[in-house]
Amino acid sequence: MLLNYKRYEEVPSVYPSAPEGLSTEAAAIDASVIWARIEAWIAYRWKERDVRWAVENEGYGTQYWEADLTPVTLTTAERFTGTEWIEITPDSASFNGYAISSAGLFRFSGTAGEDEVPPKPVLEAYRRLAEYLADESVVPAGASRASVRAGSVSLNVTRDPNWKGHALQASGAADLLRPYRRAHVV
Repeated sequence: MLLNYKRYEEVPSVYPSAPEGLSTEAAAIDASVIWARIEAWIAYRWKERDVRWAVENEGYGTQYWEADLTPVTLTTAERFTGTEWIEITPDSASFNGYAISSAGLFRFSGTAGEDEVPPKPVLEAYRRLAEYLADESVVPAGASRASVRAGSVSLNVTRDPNWKGHALQASGAADLLRPYRRAHVV
């Protein structure tokens, strides 16, 4: 059984550009904020960055590991001897993974991401999320409640105080990103 699986992912030096056609308010949001939220939700990366995985095999026979990000280029595999990391050549397994046949702590290093333009559904998810976060028309920034009175008509609006935390789902961006949640094997 593989345990203590951890991933250490660097922030890319630059994220993809924001898509065209955003409102002035949505375009004013730092693109790295939107991309970081999207990438926290999905397995795909569109700008290259360094990544390391630490994987522990408790020794219950051969275990299989594959990267949980895509696209990935693994450059080194190492095993911890108790005092130092030594480079190894792990056995390849089906589905672009690796077979780990001995107990111990292993480290895989490489890069994730590519410099391609994200596909249209991902750019649309960006647009939806940015526009949702920029929309202050319902309730002003920092408020959870607003009231408007015009003569005998009054309107009371309440917004969940955690609305920004649910923005990916509430904006519809999460639905568009569903196919990108897992690293698909090709």
